[in-house]
Amino acid sequence: MACKEIRLQTLVLFGVLAMTLAVFAGVRGHEFVHYDDAANIYDNPHVASLDGASLQWMFTDTDYARRYMPLGWLCYALSRQAFGLNPRAFHFMNLGWHLLNVVMLFFLVKTLVLRARNRLGDAGEDGVAIGCAGISALFWGIHPLRVEVVAWASAQIYGIVFLLVIVWILAWLKAQTPGLSPWRRRAWHGLSVTAYAVSLLTYPLALFAPVALFALEVFPLRRAGLRWSDWFARRALPIWRDKVPFLAVTVCFLALVIVARAVPDQRYRPVTLAEVGLLPRVMQAFYVWAYYVWKPWAPYDLAPVYPTLHAFHPLDAGFVVSATAVLGTTVVLFALRRRIPGLLVLWICHLVMLVPMLGLSEYPHCAADRYSYVQGILWSVGIAFLLRALWERRERALLAGSVVAAASVIFGALAWQQVGVWRDSIPLYERMVSRMGDHPSGSRWDEALGVHYLRAGMTNAALDRFTNAVACEERRADRRIWDIGIEPRSHQRMGDIFISMDKTSEAADHYRASLEARPTVTLVVLKYATALSRLDRDAEAIGPLQKALEREPGNPALHHQLALCLRKLGRNEEADSQLKEEQRLQGGKLAER
Repeated sequence: MACKEIRLQTLVLFGVLAMTLAVFAGVRGHEFVHYDDAANIYDNPHVASLDGASLQWMFTDTDYARRYMPLGWLCYALSRQAFGLNPRAFHFMNLGWHLLNVVMLFFLVKTLVLRARNRLGDAGEDGVAIGCAGISALFWGIHPLRVEVVAWASAQIYGIVFLLVIVWILAWLKAQTPGLSPWRRRAWHGLSVTAYAVSLLTYPLALFAPVALFALEVFPLRRAGLRWSDWFARRALPIWRDKVPFLAVTVCFLALVIVARAVPDQRYRPVTLAEVGLLPRVMQAFYVWAYYVWKPWAPYDLAPVYPTLHAFHPLDAGFVVSATAVLGTTVVLFALRRRIPGLLVLWICHLVMLVPMLGLSEYPHCAADRYSYVQGILWSVGIAFLLRALWERRERALLAGSVVAAASVIFGALAWQQVGVWRDSIPLYERMVSRMGDHPSGSRWDEALGVHYLRAGMTNAALDRFTNAVACEERRADRRIWDIGIEPRSHQRMGDIFISMDKTSEAADHYRASLEARPTVTLVVLKYATALSRLDRDAEAIGPLQKALEREPGNPALHHQLALCLRKLGRNEEADSQLKEEQRLQGGKLAER
C-alpha cells in the first residue's frame, strides 16, 4: 500500500476501535455472574490449577458439560492462573479479544473485497476496500448482539474461537495467492487447518464453517461455478483435495461430539423423537435461521434467554412465516445465482454455519445472542460488498454508507445500555425474569433471582420470586421432558424463610409441599419434622421420619429427631431406643475420624 492508504487505514482502524472501546468500556467494573460463571470459572475445581489431574479431566471428561471443549477449559484455567478470581481482569481480557477481533475482521473483509475485484496491490482499490471494511467492521463491532460475548466472563471462548476462524480463513486465502511457492502454500494451508482444529477443541461454534471455503471458491475466487457439473468435473479435483483436511477434522470432531453426548447424566442426553417430534425440530430450525436474519436489524428487547422455543406449537404463525421466508429466500437466490452469485454464497454459508446452533438434539433451546458472534461475519461481508458494488455511483454508495454508519451508531447506543445488564447477577436475572414475562419456563430464572435476593437480604422480594417459580412450574407443559427440581427447591427455600420469620405453620406447609414433589430429600424431612414438632404436631412427623430411616438407617440426625418426637408423645421406650442408636452411630463416626 502507498503511504496515503496506510494513513487512511490507520485512521479508520483507530476510529473503529475508539468507538468500540467507548461502547464496551463499562465492562471494566463488572463482577462474575452466577449464570454459568460459577460452573465454568469460580466454582469449577477442574480449572483451578494446571496439574496433571486437571489437564487429564479437560481432555477426557464428558460428564461435566454437554460440550467437548478441552482447550476451552484450558483457557479458563490459564486465565485463573494469570488473574486469580479477579472478575475485572476477565472482563478486560474479553474486551481485548473483541477489539482484536474487530481488527481481524477488518482485514478479512478488506482482503475479500480486493480478491473479488482481482486488484490486490492496487492503491486506488485499497482506499475503497478500506472504507468498506471499516464501515462493516464498525457495524459488527458495536452491535448489541456482541454484548453478551464481551460482558460475560464465561464467553471468552467465543472471542477466541472468532479469532481462530478469521485466522484460518485468512491463512487459507493466503495459500490461494497466485505465484506462491509450494512450500509456502503448504505452510499457509497447514496453519489454516490447524487453526480450524484448535477452534473446534476450544468450542465447536464453527463446526461447519469450512463450507465457507467452498463458497469462496465460487465467489470471490471464481474457480468454481454453482452448477453440480462444475464440482464433479476433473478440473474440480484440486478444489476437493484442498478441502479434505478440513472435512477430516470435521468428521473426527463429530465423532467426539457423539461420544460426549452419550453420557449417563440425564441433563445432557439428547432428547428423543418421542419427547420432541420431527416437525417441531424442523420448524425450530427454520425459526433460528430466520431469526439471525432479522434480529441484527431489530436488536431490541435483548436478554440472555428467550422463551420462544420453549413448549412452542410448530404451526404457530411465527414458525410458519419463518419457514416460508427461509424456503422462499433460498428459491429466489438460487434463481438469481448467475446474476448475483455472492448473495447465494452468503445465504448458503448462513444456513450451514448455524447448524450447530439449531438445537436439534437439545431441549430447552433458545436463539442466544452469542450464537451470532461468528455468524455475524456474513453480515459484515455482505455490507462491504454492497458498498463496493455501489461505489461507481458515488451518491448511492454515500447514501448506503451513511445509512449503515447511522445504524451502527444507534446500535452502539443500544449496546452501551445493554452492557449494564451484565454488571452482576441481580440485574442479569432481573432482565431474564422481565424478558420471560409470564411464560412458564421463567420458573428457572425466578428461582435464581430469588436466591440472589435472599443473599442480598431482600427477603420479601425473594418470597415473591419463589412463589412465582412454583406457579410457573405448575403451569409448565414440558415438565415430562426436563424437570430440574425447581418446585421442591423453591418450597424448601420458602419454608426456610418462614422459619426465620417465626411463621412455623407456613414453613411446615412449604416443607410438606417440597416433600410431595421430592420425597427422598433427608434434609427437608428433618426440617419438616422440626417444624411439626414446634407446632406440637409430632404425631404427623413420625411417618416421614420412619420412611427416611428406611432409606438411611445410618443417619444419626434422623434417629435424634425421631427420638424427640417420640419423647413428646410419651413413647419413652421407643425414644430411648432411637437415642441409643444415635449414640452408637455417632460413636462409630467419631471412631472413624
